[in-house]
Amino acid sequence: MQKIVSIERSTVINVPVERLWEVSADEFEHIDRWDGNVKSSYPSVNSVVNAPVGGRVCNLYSGGKTVERFIEFDNSKHTFTYEIAEGLPGFVISARNIWMHEAVADNKTKLTMRVVMRVKGILGTIMRCPMKWQMGKVLDNAQEELKHYTETGQPHPRKRKKMSKSLK
Repeated sequence: MQKIVSIERSTVINVPVERLWEVSADEFEHIDRWDGNVKSSYPSVNSVVNAPVGGRVCNLYSGGKTVERFIEFDNSKHTFTYEIAEGLPGFVISARNIWMHEAVADNKTKLTMRVVMRVKGILGTIMRCPMKWQMGKVLDNAQEELKHYTETGQPHPRKRKKMSKSLK
């Protein structure tokens, strides 16, 4: 039997919606510039209509790797959805992340991220609560790091720390 794990986080970022869209959507393949979990990233080749790239491959500081691909991309509404095509644990059937960018003032954008995962089996049932907690933490950190990057032009201190450790 499949179970659903869903988590949503929102934050207000002090940049115009066009700037946030540029970093998160138009430069989707460059998540390694700002996300503290991603050591390196590059575009994947599968494409969706109107998306600047088909998706991305992320090499993580933890040693793991994910392949993510767009399944929806709406430039006019500033929304996109991507799924993790590779890199999920065996008990996770699918994972999608929906990003919604909403202008709330000239220089303020509300960013909402919603992750929806389908899990299976006993392990999936057992892991639902820890996964929800962990994904909440991942989304909180990602929003904080993206906010810092778009507002200052510099990676978040957490990202800089990981970058310097990886060079040693």
